Amino acid sequence: MKKWTTITILTGFLIATAAISATQLSASTIPLESKVKMEAGLSANANIPVDKYQALLKEHQIKENALNEIAKRPPASKTYAPPVDLGTPVQGPKGILSHDDSNPGMLHSWQFTLANSWVGDINNIRTVVYAGAEGSETGNPKQGVLWVLVFQPDGSILNQDSLKNYKTSALDGSLNIVSVNGNVLTLKAALGTTYTFDIATRSLKSQ
Repeated sequence: MKKWTTITILTGFLIATAAISATQLSASTIPLESKVKMEAGLSANANIPVDKYQALLKEHQIKENALNEIAKRPPASKTYAPPVDLGTPVQGPKGILSHDDSNPGMLHSWQFTLANSWVGDINNIRTVVYAGAEGSETGNPKQGVLWVLVFQPDGSILNQDSLKNYKTSALDGSLNIVSVNGNVLTLKAALGTTYTFDIATRSLKSQ
């Protein structure tokens, strides 16, 4: 009986190990095109225009490069020197910028309709807040949204979380930045709703 119990346990272990290995292999062998589409919230088999795929592929590569750079960094330790000061932020205009003066960067017209933007430094890190609405091709034009992008002094993105979006709680149209007080932006939606956005805490609230 003991012999058969040992064989049963060993067999179960081998089957479990094989299943885990197969899962890891499957995850690592997902075609690049499918991975890019899935990261964008699309089906792996979705048919999208070539220019959109190329744009998504570029974003994927930027994120992969950022992840690789982060992976190279040593783990936090008391024996390491403190973080290097970021120094002088990226040069360029600051404050509330009009639609024409705003540069949407990695955002595309089919995913975001830009109204205006704010540029400034939060904790000595150049930060850009883009205000507007979702693009009509991939979202709801009535959905107000903010995209926040942060940079390193050399103009590169800070890490894989450097570009994030924040949506309004109601479908009241495109957002427009109307004023700023310290780290808090005041915004107006197309239907008149007033919102505030704390850039430091990333908190978007209706008034």
